[in-house]
Amino acid sequence: MIPWGNIESDYSDLFTDDSGNVAKPARLTFGALIIKETLGLTDE
Repeated sequence: MIPWGNIESDYSDLFTDDSGNVAKPARLTFGALIIKETLGLTDE
C-alpha cells in the first residue's frame, strides 16, 4: 500500500504559494513519471 496522504503532504510542501507554482496532485505526477519511463520518453 502506498501512503498517498504522506506523499501528498511532503510533495506539496515543495511548492509554496510564494513561488507562484501550484503542485499537481502527487498521484498525477507519479503516473506521468511511470508513463514517461515506460515509453522511454525524455523531458525535452
